[in-house]
Amino acid sequence: MISKIFRLLPILLISFSLHSFADDPAYVVFYNSGKAAKIVLGKAIILKKGDQLYKTDEIAIPEKTQLALVCANFTVVQLKTKMNKSVNDLPSCSKQNTSASSAYFKYIWNSFAHKHVTPDKDPRAYMKTYGAVSRGNSFSKLYVDTIYYNSGPLRLYWKQGRVAEVEVYNTAQDGDVILKGKAANYGKIDSIASKLKKTGTYYWDLKGEQSANKKVLIMLNAVAYQKLRNKVLA
Repeated sequence: MISKIFRLLPILLISFSLHSFADDPAYVVFYNSGKAAKIVLGKAIILKKGDQLYKTDEIAIPEKTQLALVCANFTVVQLKTKMNKSVNDLPSCSKQNTSASSAYFKYIWNSFAHKHVTPDKDPRAYMKTYGAVSRGNSFSKLYVDTIYYNSGPLRLYWKQGRVAEVEVYNTAQDGDVILKGKAANYGKIDSIASKLKKTGTYYWDLKGEQSANKKVLIMLNAVAYQKLRNKVLA
């Protein structure tokens, strides 16, 4: 009995290794302009958005067909020439993944490579959000597509184009200044917020800008914050 177990052990280890390997796709299909297919037991199965490809898979791309694959590092490989190849022989993924588009493809990869996440439904909405956050945090060292939790005081600041006081208003246009921050190279939103006694929506700008569209600062109490947080994380 023991000898049979030892004879079976290598087979079990190989099966376990193959299963572990298969859990991690090499690519996720993002776009198929024609009839690019995966070959399974000699049969061509047309690839669609969200399909996973493993290194052991074989694919066939006919003429005049473009296949875009998202890599595990969130870059993209575009295949435009006719070919019959093993996925393992496809061009290597680029190591450059710092652009806005790479953040979007990170979202795509996570959507399709993990079963608990629903597939991407509205890429334009995601990119609009990413773009807005990117523009608002152009000097931030934080990743803009990540939720951060902070257990203590949240120290947020931005680099200004010039040394100037920050002026806070009750209204988006016109109105009197209700609070002024100290003139500095960096504006500190946490120190400004600590001086605002009431919750609500405030507007701010640099002294002398007189912008028609002021920046917005929303002050929430614990209850309102928790409701908003639950909505975002739902």
